[in-house]
Amino acid sequence: MFEWQKARCAICGRTGQRGGLNQRTLVLDHDHHNGLVRGFLCHRCNKVEGLGRTLDGRFTNYRRWPPRGFCRSLFPTLHRGGALLVRG
Repeated sequence: MFEWQKARCAICGRTGQRGGLNQRTLVLDHDHHNGLVRGFLCHRCNKVEGLGRTLDGRFTNYRRWPPRGFCRSLFPTLHRGGALLVRG
């Protein structure tokens, strides 16, 4: 999914890297209610998303149509009913 998103935040489009603990790192976002992975986000968008805030329509669109919905074939394992889950 990281490659499919072209190393960009799924909400704001900011470029980033996978792995690491700095501000340029994209984090794997997931729904805390059902464990479903949604996509990679920059720290800023992940924080806003985690607080449940909606700054503009991009956040609403992200929740309705997360990247995982467009690239299911990239997830061969760790799924329930065709959806990627986060363990833990």
